[in-house]
This record gives sequence, C-alpha cells and structure tokens, in this order.
Amino acid sequence: MTETDITMPCDTGSGNICIECGLCCDGSMFKHARIAETDDLTFLKQMGVESVIVRDKQFFQLPCKGQEGKRCRLYNDSRRFNVCKTFKCRLLKQYISGKISYHAAMAIIREITKRRQSIMAFYEILDTDRNNPEPSFFSFIRELHLSGKMDDLSFRKTYPKQILDCFIFRDLLNRSFYKVNDKKTEYYER
Repeated sequence: MTETDITMPCDTGSGNICIECGLCCDGSMFKHARIAETDDLTFLKQMGVESVIVRDKQFFQLPCKGQEGKRCRLYNDSRRFNVCKTFKCRLLKQYISGKISYHAAMAIIREITKRRQSIMAFYEILDTDRNNPEPSFFSFIRELHLSGKMDDLSFRKTYPKQILDCFIFRDLLNRSFYKVNDKKTEYYER
C-alpha cells in the first residue's frame, strides 16, 4: 500500500480520513509511538521530540509535536516518522478496503471527536495537573480509572455526562479504531 492509496478515497468527492481525524497522533489512542531505526533522530530533536525507552525499545511520547489541531504539519514531509507513514487503524483499513464509505467513516470520526471534546472540557473542569510527566489524553482517562473516581458515587452524580462520554469514547476506540489483536497495546503504544 502506498501513501497515495491512503489519500485516495474509496468513494468519489471525499477527502483523507487520517487528516480529518488525528486521534492516533494526539494522545487519544496511544501513549507512545515507536521510533524506527530508519527515522532521522536529528529531525526528531529539531521537532522538539524527545525519545523515551520503554521495554528496551525507543519511542516518542504522544501527543506528537508535529500535530497542529487535527492535522499533521509533517504529513507530506519525507522525514515523517516511519510509524506515522505505516500505521493504519481499523477504521482506515475498513475504509481502504471499501468496507466503509468516506461518509460513514467521517460520522464515526465526528462522534468520537465530539466525545473527546467533552472529555477535554472535563479535563479542564477537574484542573488536571498539566505538569504530569505523561501529559496526554490517554493519561487523563487512565488516571480517572486508576484513581477510583469512576466508581465514586458522588463523583458519578456530579459528572454523569462526562463519565458516560469517557466510556463511549473508549468503546468507540475499541470497536472502530484498534486492531482486533491490540488488546495488549491498548492505550499504550503504536
């Protein structure tokens, strides 16, 4: 599969679902992205990207410094990271194969983006620590679960819509974006 295959929609009059989405880059789906041996480490440093070692493998932390809004400013740059050139979520694979139309894919992206925006507002309401060493959307949802807040009745009564959005967001990721065998890497790395 070539880069052109991804940008050419399965049905006419449509755009590129990757640059309309950006969830794999913004910390929503994964905590880290793998650095390949062929990636230009000098370019990574120029981008302000610091590598981290996880289980003896080199990664960069998400959200990616190359992302502006939902769009990757490096999308057409030949130095773009290998993982960014090759990663295909479940939704993209379905779209490329023609199993889902551009309009259906975009409906899913709009729905998950709406839930993400609600959760980001929730993040602001809770005044989450922005100095967290893992300042990502991924970390916020994980922290809510690990802290037990999601099980606290008074917390749930105070923030029912936001908690529901967290569960729906996670369900949409699992059903529409993660690969079937991604359970071991869910919310961690791509």
